[in-house]
Amino acid sequence: MAVISKVLSLNYQSRLKLVSGFHGLNELHQQRWFSTELGFKPRINLKLGPDRILPAISPVTVNLDGVVQLRMGEGLGSREPISCYSSILKTVETVPGATAIVDPTRSWTYEEYFKQILCVSRAFIELGLQPHRTVAIIGSNSPEWVFSAVGAVFAGGLYSGVYTTNTTTSVLYQLQHSKANIVVVEDEIQLKKILPHRDQLPDLRAIIMYGEIPEEDGVLSWEEFLNIGNSVADLELRSRLEGQAINQPAILCYTSGTTAKPKGALLSQDNITWTVASAVETYKLKFGEESMLSYLPLSHIVSVVSDIWMLPSIAGTLHFVRRDRLRGYLLQSLIQARPTRFVSVPRVYEKVQSELEAAFGEARGGRAKLLSWARNVSTQHYDSILNGGKGLGLKYSLAHKLVLSKIHQKLGMERCLEGLYSGAAPLSTETSQFMKSLGLIVSEIYGMTENPNQTANQFLPLEQDVVEHYKLGSVGRSAVGCQTKLHLQDPRDGIGEVACSGRNVFMGYLRDATRTRETFDRGFWLLTGDMATIEDGFITIKGRIKDVIITSGGKNIAPYPLEKKIKGMLADLVSHCMVVGNKQTHLTCLITVKAVLDPATLEVTDQLEACAWEFCLKHGCKPSSVSDLAKNKEKYSGVYDAILSVLEQINKDSPSQAARIRKFTLLPVDFSVSGGELGPTMKMKRHAVEEKYKTEIKDMHASTERTSLWDD
Repeated sequence: MAVISKVLSLNYQSRLKLVSGFHGLNELHQQRWFSTELGFKPRINLKLGPDRILPAISPVTVNLDGVVQLRMGEGLGSREPISCYSSILKTVETVPGATAIVDPTRSWTYEEYFKQILCVSRAFIELGLQPHRTVAIIGSNSPEWVFSAVGAVFAGGLYSGVYTTNTTTSVLYQLQHSKANIVVVEDEIQLKKILPHRDQLPDLRAIIMYGEIPEEDGVLSWEEFLNIGNSVADLELRSRLEGQAINQPAILCYTSGTTAKPKGALLSQDNITWTVASAVETYKLKFGEESMLSYLPLSHIVSVVSDIWMLPSIAGTLHFVRRDRLRGYLLQSLIQARPTRFVSVPRVYEKVQSELEAAFGEARGGRAKLLSWARNVSTQHYDSILNGGKGLGLKYSLAHKLVLSKIHQKLGMERCLEGLYSGAAPLSTETSQFMKSLGLIVSEIYGMTENPNQTANQFLPLEQDVVEHYKLGSVGRSAVGCQTKLHLQDPRDGIGEVACSGRNVFMGYLRDATRTRETFDRGFWLLTGDMATIEDGFITIKGRIKDVIITSGGKNIAPYPLEKKIKGMLADLVSHCMVVGNKQTHLTCLITVKAVLDPATLEVTDQLEACAWEFCLKHGCKPSSVSDLAKNKEKYSGVYDAILSVLEQINKDSPSQAARIRKFTLLPVDFSVSGGELGPTMKMKRHAVEEKYKTEIKDMHASTERTSLWDD
């Protein structure tokens, strides 16, 4: 640090002479490595990076500096590999003045965006980022988050996003496991998860804070950090770029840890740039015309691909919201940004449905009739198109003009009618149908940290054959260049494990040869752990292998189909349900009731959602709150009897006695991220739910009070 301080005290020219003297690169610098002030111009030299491929004997590695064989194939699979650096530089050189990022306080052109990234890269190197080491980033979505991520890769390192909801223990584990040299945090809240344990992080060289001005010694503000980058010569950055290879790790993306400790998935530069190319072709993205809203966690693989790497490759615009408005203001942000593509999780679409249904319920007279007519027309129009027909033509155009277009504008979705996507968990049929009645077709997509953008529905109404690209209820066909098959498919029901191959398939789990080996078959196809069927190329997910319940009688039961039926038949009341019964004689079910979210914090409240209240009222009950409903079974017997009735119907269709649900418990609070039951993308963490509600689960298997369907 003393050397760094001494060097930083010199002016730029003195620093240049000093650094050039250290590295013997003064002559090379004079040869103008820079083609412009925008950045480096890669040399045509297979022995130097960033666009080189190093020799390798396997498509798998578990090391930060590992090298893999690229999974070259036919068609897009044979596309010439390109580095992350060159992919972005191509856009910068093509449209330097195009808008790259929009923040409530300012915006960046691609030229400004690129210069900022180079500055960040130089600062990382100066602060001690070593080649093939990690920059960990923990904070809300922001331009600084993106600059740090891309800058880390340009500097020859990797970056690893850390979820803001992670506990101190989880943060410490990830920083230790990733051997983080640098940590970029948003604020004091995240900093407090690190500082007390700094002596347990021997690889850590520096901490930078971007959301606030740090008060602690040894923590740099974002401004101080940029000053370091602006005062450093480009020579070491050049050397780092020369040392890179397309088939080495660039990103360390941790799984959400819904079943165990999170695994660190290594993704190469080719994994990223090729997946981006596949997505561009699959979704028919247009260069210079796309825009998106960044709000899903940048730590998640969906945002890794779409926000950080895909948009820059096609000169798109990424919109951020004010940090004090990140929670509870998604609608306002959508209206301001009016994106061309919107990727979300099912919970967001469910909330849209809930709030719009409440608003529609207040319509009266002619307005209500017009709304109902337009929604019916929209449903019929798209049912026709999705079945290979031509739709309702002029009738739909009239409904769109009078009603539907106004709804689209109020949602900020009028520019993304062909670009609405849902992933991370299944989207319910009811929500899909509701959105369709508004003229909004939501395409379900599928992938994991280990195989981003594997399959996709894509609604293209102007295509001659829509049914070739979209099927309601499925996660679509394999994305362009990707391959999908079923491993150990059951000949009786057609269900097998989803197996994937392609250049999107990850490199392996960091320092975990055992799990990596278990994840691939002998032909290096990725075994996802998801059960599915494939019909006409369309993949329909049926559940997770690890979620299979094995009863005490040895019966294997997949809970997902049962849970889907319960949520579908009790859509107005139930927000989450989880079937349990591992090593038990019978199945039981935990159910949560739809509750209002606090718009400022996104925390669940004790207030029933309007649709849940209407459900209770319909069955002769007026509970004052969710907890009131859960605690007073006899008082609100009408609701409990209605749930029992639905379970009885589901049980009648069960293939065996063992697959019947005998009892349920209504929980007093909805599942949430802060409660620990949901992951950052709202995916249910089964092991966490079982641990948190182990008493309730035990009671269900020990008693036969109300909510019991036991028929002995």
